[in-house]
Amino acid sequence: MPLTDNKIRTFLSLADTRSYTQTAKKLGLTQPAVSHQIQQLEYEYGSKMFSRVKGKLKLTPQGEIIRRYALQVDSLSERAAMALGDSVSGVSRLSVGVTQTAGETFVPKILPLYLEQHPSARVTVTSDSLKKLCDRLLHYELDFAVVDGSPVIEELDTALLARDRVAAILPPDHPLASRDSVTPDDLRGERFITRPKKSGTRAIFSDYLASLGESEDMLTASVEIDSAYMIKRLVADGVGVSVMGMSACRREAESGLIAAVPFAGEGMTREISALCRRDYAGRNILGELISLYDSMPEE
Repeated sequence: MPLTDNKIRTFLSLADTRSYTQTAKKLGLTQPAVSHQIQQLEYEYGSKMFSRVKGKLKLTPQGEIIRRYALQVDSLSERAAMALGDSVSGVSRLSVGVTQTAGETFVPKILPLYLEQHPSARVTVTSDSLKKLCDRLLHYELDFAVVDGSPVIEELDTALLARDRVAAILPPDHPLASRDSVTPDDLRGERFITRPKKSGTRAIFSDYLASLGESEDMLTASVEIDSAYMIKRLVADGVGVSVMGMSACRREAESGLIAAVPFAGEGMTREISALCRRDYAGRNILGELISLYDSMPEE
């Protein structure tokens, strides 16, 4: 039996469609039945859930509050049903969110190690922005998220998984490609392929330059692109240079597709963290992930 009753599911459907007709059709109900269930819900909570503004159905402030919690309960209901089925089949199910750059390490390197240790596990991985991942965590749609940096998010806990050195990535025939390390000054005037300003790695690089009294203006911006894969391809083709976590470009560097040269000093490191709800019961899994990250060879 679902944890949510019919009124909540009807309410969520109406909040989504903003149409009694569409909701009735979607749920196989009559329009009077939809209206009756909403009226019952409003009676139970003593608040109007919807209002009409210029003929359009809108959630009231009270309706928005109920919707936020109803989404959590609905998600928990679905996951409870899956957990019951999993308990019979012996399956362990995880839903993990990743930011793009953090996923470059988690998906190809850490996830296979975890699955090797837990062959009955079924893992769903979703890539999205930090904000959207946090929303999904709070709505109980994800167990935890692996993200760049160590963000401080109200209502969520942060666990540091690893620190990753940030490198300049260069075409393999670049004059600096054989160096053990580089400085920002070595890259002055280079054509620079950037991540968007919201990117964690770009923010780290900008802060590092600022600490040296420099800015990104010392480089010639050429392309801004939100794809680590495409950045590596453009660098390999000689379009320009960029910066990236060593773990995210190790495979391409080892194959000779690009050169990855760390920056001199300790200022250029990128943190990888896990975010979870404070009531998350799977803290032991985060401990396992920390051990798996620790087991990765140093760059």
